[in-house]
Order: sequence, then structure tokens, then C-alpha cells
Amino acid sequence: MQLALRTARHIHEVGDYAAALALATLAGDISQRMHGEDHPETLAARHQQGDTLQRLGQLREAERLLRHVHRQRALVLGDDDPRTLQSAVALSIPLYLLGQDDECLLRLEQAIADQGRILGDEHMETLNSRARIMEFYIDSGHLARFSEQGPATVTDCERHLGTGHPLSVKGRLSLAERLAAAGQHPEALKLLQDNLTAAEHIFGTHDADLARARSTIPQ
Repeated sequence: MQLALRTARHIHEVGDYAAALALATLAGDISQRMHGEDHPETLAARHQQGDTLQRLGQLREAERLLRHVHRQRALVLGDDDPRTLQSAVALSIPLYLLGQDDECLLRLEQAIADQGRILGDEHMETLNSRARIMEFYIDSGHLARFSEQGPATVTDCERHLGTGHPLSVKGRLSLAERLAAAGQHPEALKLLQDNLTAAEHIFGTHDADLARARSTIPQ
């Protein structure tokens, strides 16, 4: 079962979401029959299943399944277990895409606080979550919150992951958008141009965040 789940994660990472979903579902079903619905291995497979459903655009089903996994992990593993926090972060994505901004940000802000307390503010999982919420702040118009936290997040990503890491590049694109929103268009344009080649190389020319940055920054 663990081999099937690892394979499902790998297939997910390379973008074959339909195959990843089928394998994660199979792994979850086998584990549920062998160990029960709330066994950590079953919940791990259901988490992967929910994450892949989100990637496939099946947002309602993803939200339902990830909410279940988060609730059961909290009961079985405890609120502070990194896997429980992982589920809280994963749940925030379909919530946001479904327009449930308030619950999304509330859950994600709490998860980030808990990850910082348990794993450290500069742990990879925490940095991922901090970078994700910066994008949500920009998208949802919470510019004051972004201004409070965004620069420190980008600095920490650059220091611990490198200036060319995807999180660092995405963070600088978000900073450029914030500068544009504040009317600092020359500074925003320079930051966008400085990171355009790296962003296109990492994410592709049709990346949604890159397209949004281009559309919001006067050129």
C-alpha cells in the first residue's frame, strides 16, 4: 500500500492527475479494508486523493474529502501533528477556489501559526504555507496583510531556499503586484522584468500567477 501511495504522489508531481487519482483511491480502499477508515495510512491515501481531486478541478469533492481527513487526523494524531497541519493547509486551497475566503484564510493563518510553533518559521512546510497565503492575500485584496508579512516571507524564502527557488520567484512577483497596487509602477515593472525570465523558465509562459502579474502591472 505504501508503495502504491508513493507512486501516486510521484505521478501527481509529474502532472498525470487522472492516473494519480486512480492509484491514490485504490491505495485508500485497500488500506481501509485492511486497517480501517481512520488508520494513518488510510488517511494519508485519502489526503493524496483529495489533493489530486483539487488539481482536477473537482473542488466540492476535494473540499469534502480534505475536510474529513483533517478532522480525522486531528482526532487520531492530534492537532499539532505535522500531518494534521498538512491537511489544514491542503483544505485551504479548494476552500479558496470555491470562494470561501474567510474560512480559507482563517484555517491557513492558524495552520501557519501552528507550523511556526511546531516546525519553525523557516521550515520548508512553513515557508510553503507562508508563500501560499501571500498569493491568497493578493488575490482577495487583503493588501494590508500582504504588506505586513510579504517582504519577510520573500526574504526568508531567498535566505533558506535560494533566490532562484520557485517560492522566492513567486514571492517577488507578488511583491511586484503589491507595488503596482500602491501606485509604485516603475518599481513594480522593474521587479517584474528582473524576474520574468526566471518565472517563465520555472512556471512556463502561461502560468496563471505570471499572467496576473503582467496584467496588473502597467508596461
